[in-house]
Amino acid sequence: MLAQQSCPIPANEPERIARVRSFDILDTPPEIEFDALTRVVAHAFNAPIAVVALMDSDRLWFKSRLGLDVPQLDRKIAFCAHAIMTPDAPLVIEDLAGDARFIINPLVSRAPHLRFYAGAPLVDDSGHALGTIAVIDTRPRPFNDAQRKILMDCSRLVMTALQGRRRALLLERLAMTDYLTGLPNRVQFDQAMATEMQHAQRSGKPFSLLCLDLDGFKGVNDQFGHAAGDEVLCEVARRLQRQLRLGDTAARLGGDEFAIVT
Repeated sequence: MLAQQSCPIPANEPERIARVRSFDILDTPPEIEFDALTRVVAHAFNAPIAVVALMDSDRLWFKSRLGLDVPQLDRKIAFCAHAIMTPDAPLVIEDLAGDARFIINPLVSRAPHLRFYAGAPLVDDSGHALGTIAVIDTRPRPFNDAQRKILMDCSRLVMTALQGRRRALLLERLAMTDYLTGLPNRVQFDQAMATEMQHAQRSGKPFSLLCLDLDGFKGVNDQFGHAAGDEVLCEVARRLQRQLRLGDTAARLGGDEFAIVT
């Protein structure tokens, strides 16, 4: 009977998982930048399999993959689970069948009978290994120091793409969020309205729109100051959010005007 497959866990695992999820990339569709990097690394190392992967709490999820049919793997059998343990160097296993850690791994002992793995960790600016860029083969092969350096360079390119994507998402959210209350602003509300109108036209089902403003709000500002007025707006936003159902959108349209589409 085969021994139970297990994998190492980084000492900073809770923080590492939080960093992975802060990139909002898990389970997203393929993207040109990452697919291009995967093709480049596969060609550079003449490897039949190449992946850009993120390590979640219980799975290895592939943002991009070449030569693999599955979108993710159980973390317990993922070679990359070992690669993230050394953030400053690649993990290279020239013959997986000759390594005690992997000889019983089902990816090695059964189809697809993998024999070679080289993975460089994707390390963010806080030093957490989020995942890997890796090349894999079905035959053993050598991997010299120059190749290791190139693979590490590729991991830095992937991190540059990940961080650029994250910044773009943040800017997009800021552009569509009211800075004071954190609610969607008019831009995001208009988009939600357009979506609801299109859905209503297609389905024949109605939707509801609630608009409100705050009576006497100017008096609050005049008597107690703008800081107090801001707190009133934030409290209104909190109360609206507590009443929302899944799929509802509450927004601050400007000043003391709010709206809900449901």
